[in-house]
Amino acid sequence: PVADIGANGMAAAGKILFVAGGEAVEAIDISDPARPVSIAQYRNGRLFPTRRLMLGKTPRFDNAHDLVYRSGYLFVTAQNDNQLGILKVNDRRVLELAGQSMVGTRRDSRESTDCSGWLRMSRLAATHNVP
Repeated sequence: PVADIGANGMAAAGKILFVAGGEAVEAIDISDPARPVSIAQYRNGRLFPTRRLMLGKTPRFDNAHDLVYRSGYLFVTAQNDNQLGILKVNDRRVLELAGQSMVGTRRDSRESTDCSGWLRMSRLAATHNVP
């Protein structure tokens, strides 16, 4: 399965496909579409603490749902709560691949050029949680 429990949302940037699912966000290298390779993941789950999903008195974590990538940040919505989480990527490989255009995309297209900046997903940190 992709991400944690299967894909809910996807966003392409250059030769990277970002996938949201479960308590995870995954970066997949799609340089060779016939052989996609997972190269980084955020699997912390703490991006979306929610009172709607409780285990006794302890809030559980909501699932990542939709996502958008812009200028080095990944904006992720929660599946069950009205929350927005913002992740900054710091993996050099992901940054480089996100800035490259896919074969067949227009060089002047915003989809292929507005993709500068990603960091290591294992060190990807939640920078904001907007309820």
